[in-house]
Formats: sequence, structure tokens, C-alpha cells
Amino acid sequence: MPYIIEFIGVPGSGKTFSSLKLESLLRSEASKVISYAEFSSGDVNFFRIIKKMISTFKFMIRSPREFIGLGSLIFSNEYKSKLIVWSILINYSHLLDFLNKCRYESLPAVVEQGIFQIGWPLIYYSTDKEPSLKVFYRLIDNAIKHIDPSLYILVCIAPPEIVLAKRMRKRNLSDLNIRESMASLELLYSSIKGLRSVSGMIFLSNDGSDSSNERTNTIILDLVKSNGQKKNHYHCDK
Repeated sequence: MPYIIEFIGVPGSGKTFSSLKLESLLRSEASKVISYAEFSSGDVNFFRIIKKMISTFKFMIRSPREFIGLGSLIFSNEYKSKLIVWSILINYSHLLDFLNKCRYESLPAVVEQGIFQIGWPLIYYSTDKEPSLKVFYRLIDNAIKHIDPSLYILVCIAPPEIVLAKRMRKRNLSDLNIRESMASLELLYSSIKGLRSVSGMIFLSNDGSDSSNERTNTIILDLVKSNGQKKNHYHCDK
């Protein structure tokens, strides 16, 4: 697959909005891209849940030892809710299904909540961060078998706290602690930058503003056209 563009950030930071805008820009450049939003049936909750459950079942049947091993790995950690653990496992299975589709069709992909974003709930909902990071590293090492991009662009969206609070209220995410959410994101991002398992990875970070997103998209369009690595890390703030 030529490239993958993944957005990471706390809930309400603008990942979905940014990814859909980028998809539109890429398609206007006559590029064919596989959309994770479309793969997951967009915003239709019922169909999205069904598709994720089907992906999980397929993964369990196709690779039972891998499924059991990863499930045991995630469940071995201490989390505030077992429902969160199941959610992480189901979303992870669905992402592997999506990545296999991308590799099979040899097309670029835009993902608003991808394989690295899995690390955020692992860290945020855990009672102990260090074991969670170890689980995250194991999950990424496993996911590498399912992806083979020439370029992996990771965009971290981190709006100011006042902006994020407003967006969270709008999405009824008041149960999330903003500062803990951002601290988990910072820990995740610094941990990803320490990984060496994904070659050709480029980092971009922005504050979620319109001007910042526009600059991010300009850099991404330039990168995917040349399909070559320039700098490893870009800041796209105002």
C-alpha cells in the first residue's frame, strides 16, 4: 500500500472532521483512497457495531491463537471497566481487517482512529501506565505484520484546553477528564516517537485550528505526491 495517514488525539479533538476533509482533498487530486470512516459505515452506530463484531469473529476464526493471545494480553492489565477491554479488542480486530483490505487492494488509506490511536484508551483507562505501554508495544508489533506502507504519516491533533472543553461538551463527553486525556495523549505520542518498528514514519502535530489543519493538509499533499521522506517531525500550529 503506498501510504497510510492516521490521526490520533483525544475524543472530541477533531480527528474525524480532519480526516474527512483530507480524504476530500486527496480525491480532488485524482487519488484513490480507502476511507476507514466508509469501511466502518460512517456515523451509523448500529451498522458500525455490526461490522466491528463481524471483523472480530473473522479474526477469531482465521487466527485463533493470535486472537486469544492478544485478548489475554489486553485483559491481563488492570482497567476501570471490562467493557473498555472488550471495546479495545473489538476495535483492534476491526482495524486489522481494514489494514488487510488496504494491503490486498494496494491503495492508500486515511484513518481517523487507527492502530496507534488504540494506545489512548489503553493508557487513559488503565490504573497503571507502564503495563499499558507494554501492551501497546505488543499490539503494534503484532499489527506490523498486517501493514506494509512505503510512508506512514501520523497526525497528532491537540487543541488548547478551552477549545477541547467546548468540543467535548458538544459531543457529550463530559465524563472525560480533559487534563488526564491530554496527559495520556502526550505519553502515547512520545512513546510512538520512540518506536523503531514502523519504517518511513513521519509525524505532524497541530492545534486543531482551521489554519493549522490547512497547513497540515498542504504538507501531507506534498509528501504523498513525492512519496518521499523529508523531515521526520512537523509542527503545524498557528
